[in-house]
Amino acid sequence: MFNTKSLIFNQSKSSAKLYDNNYVLMNLAIENNLNIPTQKLLNEVLKEDYLPEQKEKIIDLLLDLVNKNYKSVLESNKINLGDKELVIKLSNSKDKKFLEKDVYYFILNSKTTQQQNQTNDPEAILLSNKDKSIQFTITKDPFISANKLGKAIQNNKFDIKRLSSETLFGHNEDGANTYRIPGIIKLKNGTLIANADKRYDSLDDLGQNITQAIKFSYDNGRTWTKPKEILKVQIPSLNNQGLVIDGVMQEIEYLDTNTNTKKTKLLFLVDLFPAKFGIKHLINKGGNPWVTIDNKNYLKLWTRNNSKLEGNSLLERVVGTQNWYRRVTLKNGKNFNNVTSSDLAPTNDYVDLNYHTETNSITGIVYNNIQSESELIKPQLLESKKSNYSVLDDGENSKYLIGVNDYIVSIESYDDGQTWTGLNWIYDDSFSKLYKDSKFIGTAVGNPIQLKHQKDPKLNGRIIVPVYGYFGTTSYYIYSDDFGRKWNVWYDAPKNPGNLTESSMIEANDGTIYWLRRNTKGGNHLISISTDGGNTWINPDENDRKNNQFAKNSNTKKNNHGNVFSGIGYFNLKEKDYFIFSTPKKQRRDGSLYIADKTFNDVVEVFDYDFSNKNQEEHFVYSYALTIGQTNEYVDVVVVYESSSKTKIPDNKQPHDSDRTLAEEIQVDRFRIWLKDQK
Repeated sequence: MFNTKSLIFNQSKSSAKLYDNNYVLMNLAIENNLNIPTQKLLNEVLKEDYLPEQKEKIIDLLLDLVNKNYKSVLESNKINLGDKELVIKLSNSKDKKFLEKDVYYFILNSKTTQQQNQTNDPEAILLSNKDKSIQFTITKDPFISANKLGKAIQNNKFDIKRLSSETLFGHNEDGANTYRIPGIIKLKNGTLIANADKRYDSLDDLGQNITQAIKFSYDNGRTWTKPKEILKVQIPSLNNQGLVIDGVMQEIEYLDTNTNTKKTKLLFLVDLFPAKFGIKHLINKGGNPWVTIDNKNYLKLWTRNNSKLEGNSLLERVVGTQNWYRRVTLKNGKNFNNVTSSDLAPTNDYVDLNYHTETNSITGIVYNNIQSESELIKPQLLESKKSNYSVLDDGENSKYLIGVNDYIVSIESYDDGQTWTGLNWIYDDSFSKLYKDSKFIGTAVGNPIQLKHQKDPKLNGRIIVPVYGYFGTTSYYIYSDDFGRKWNVWYDAPKNPGNLTESSMIEANDGTIYWLRRNTKGGNHLISISTDGGNTWINPDENDRKNNQFAKNSNTKKNNHGNVFSGIGYFNLKEKDYFIFSTPKKQRRDGSLYIADKTFNDVVEVFDYDFSNKNQEEHFVYSYALTIGQTNEYVDVVVVYESSSKTKIPDNKQPHDSDRTLAEEIQVDRFRIWLKDQK
């Protein structure tokens, strides 16, 4: 049996360093002459593999060694602890990787908010020596973050512990001013992928270079890779800049017909605007940018005649290519509304609307005097026929211009997001009905879902993507039954209030689909429920909505910005369905995390992201919640959300700008949640 006298402190192998100005991370080298790893010894002691008196001696000696020696390690590394939190890892040597799974850490600094949360955590352990003169909290999941705001809200249904809070996409990170519109998914192999708009110049939705970026986590959200751009528009006349916005993503299971086996791919959809246009440019424009002739879809094209742009051409996709289009002209007297296939005359102008995998970009460049379509696969010859124009140019400078509107496009990945291909310009003639009610059709920011639990087996495998219109706004969805190649629109909306915009969907284990939609007019979210795969929907009526506890909790009725987009998460614990989401309590400020039952009448606030003694005015805008792990006793959830920059939190200094209604960066918080009666 282990002899406690063999424990030895080794100063030379110990180290300490500052982390984010809030923490000191210390490696305290505790050795023994039996060469038993210190963590193994600690685990054995806590599992009571020793007799009580032996266990007591080992704990006393460990605590005494930690207490006596951490100060000398701080001094040797010239670190003043002050009000910082000390996180100590016991080890036999200087480990290159400080954070590890299934390792206990000693925490010192009971004054911090997180420490208060930890002592209420059933997984944290308070170790004391015999006379209780030395006490340390130990935990396997230390809270190490630059963001110390936040507080668990006491309630009678759930216990919650925030495991970590980190900046996911930072203000000014990787050349971008701001990241917005966060999303997150978990793959079957366990990888987490977060996505966001990468906005280079400002917070704005238009008039700047906006690309799509993702990050990966291979340890369930503890650490993240650097941002990876997966889609951008490069318009030569605009310094190779452009705008793609509001990306959504999902892992899709599909049937590989070559091997007759089920495989998975990633499907990413996003809104693409010509030039750097946005929704505001569509007020006096808009309209359907497509026309269908003899069951074939064409892009409308305007060409400049002297100083005037005229709608006298169409773009026809070249058969056998992914996204090469040929310009065809309309015969005299014909327009987009009365043209037939016999009214079209081909030209030698071709347009490159492909996704270029080497640059992850779309250019829309026009090529002139193409004599044969075989030239499209001859790079040197093709380069000689390249014009200075793109069909995505700014309207004032363009010679060719497709319709000023939003285009939903998709790309796919077959290697878990490392590379992307298969650009699809999404349109079906059924979409034309939407343009009669709206000048705009775009992704609704909520991730696609793939139906898996439907009573009608024919519906399982269907992909559903929430979309919305604008200027006469309501929400719809598009769906695909062939894994994302062809799409249709679901248009038969239930009786809804106007101005339903961004939304997210969840399919529960029993097949019920829940649709959470933002209502910019009434100020309330709207919950709709479908039990038949999305064909019909049930809504609470207007009076019920006014009394609905969910609506009361999730917005400020005097302020339409209070109910910004919220990506809804789902879990089933102890055979009950629960839904988790975040919303701001004030005008895009002071966010909280909520859990609702399946009626959405019983809503519980479980965590206040912005709680502090000094400030509850932190910005909180779009968010997404996702269940990432579960046992019979608890569920792990990750939330990504737009927030004030956590590197600029004013502590009794300059207050936040009250006129600034948007956030600067994206945070990622991990939570563990228990039912009260199950602790």
